[in-house]
Amino acid sequence: MLRNLLFTAMLGLVLITASSQALAEEPPPQLAPMIEQLVKVEAMMADGTFVDGEFALTVSNKDAAVFAKTVQNKLRQAKYEYNRLPRKIRTSKEADTQWYRMDALNKTADGFSKALQRHARALAEQAQPMAEPSGTTAQATPTQQSRPAATQNTRAELTAAEAKAAEAKKAAEAHAAARRALQEQTQARAAAVKAEKEAAARAKAAGVEPSGPDWQNSYIPNIAELENRDGFFQWPWSAPSWKAVREKAALEQDKGALGSGQVQLFEDFVLDKAGKWPAVPRIDDAGDAQYAVDMIRKRESADGLEVVDLWISRSDWKIQRNALGAILSRTKPGYLLYQDPSGQGCILKQFWIKEPYSGGSSYEKTSKWRYAKIRFQSCDRR
Repeated sequence: MLRNLLFTAMLGLVLITASSQALAEEPPPQLAPMIEQLVKVEAMMADGTFVDGEFALTVSNKDAAVFAKTVQNKLRQAKYEYNRLPRKIRTSKEADTQWYRMDALNKTADGFSKALQRHARALAEQAQPMAEPSGTTAQATPTQQSRPAATQNTRAELTAAEAKAAEAKKAAEAHAAARRALQEQTQARAAAVKAEKEAAARAKAAGVEPSGPDWQNSYIPNIAELENRDGFFQWPWSAPSWKAVREKAALEQDKGALGSGQVQLFEDFVLDKAGKWPAVPRIDDAGDAQYAVDMIRKRESADGLEVVDLWISRSDWKIQRNALGAILSRTKPGYLLYQDPSGQGCILKQFWIKEPYSGGSSYEKTSKWRYAKIRFQSCDRR
């Protein structure tokens, strides 16, 4: 039955496509955004897959509903692109052709989705075991014993699909829980930072100089933060040095945001821990990120930095997607170790390589990267 549904949908699409091509062989380029959405819907109905082929359509009420919603979204986007056209294009024969094509797809997809849902309900009812009368022993009837092998295969396929769906749902729930936990931690940290800043502002307004090891400042972190982050902290300039940090601390002191005791605590702590920070992750073979590693080394060396070492810290790429699940880019982190221009040991700086997605499972080679955090350390801590 499902095969017949797919065949019917594909036949309708062939007729729609043939009609469209006959009426408008060369549509104006302004219609391309609208036509792109229509082509995607036709492809979905032809092969039963979503987006970029990563999700196969199975016979279940959930998948049929998702299919219908996805098609509606794409056709809604096609209608939006149509409404954006200039009046001259929108009233043309080619635009009318695409409008009727969209209307036909809407009706065909709606009927196909409803048929899928009916078929899914029928399969689910077949898969439910028959209830036996109390006090009797279940025995197979002649009809059950002679059930065609095709029905048994359908049950097995449905059971396997349900198990796969349950596993995917469990993984998605675990991923969502991890993201919620990370968001809660980030929100808690932001709230704590905000409270510390407000307290510092009130103290400054009252003429009270900051005291103790726990203070909050935009550039100079407190001791507790450094300890928890293994010495790493944010810095707004691309090539910091110990001299730059000291000069900024002096400016903050003059403004009353830092007391001399806090600056001295920070300097003593950093110098004492320079040779004790734990090593960060390291991958000696950069693989397909080697081009970016070489480019970073070349660029920083050209800017006058004495690069001591440079490496990738994770072998696999992290995929970035939008809210609809479409791939946007991928990222990979690494570290740059260079001599402090002030002559105070070395500075370890984390960077992130980012490659935009270009379609077809390929990514663009990019010369762009961003730096995330730094720490002061001895040059042999790698």
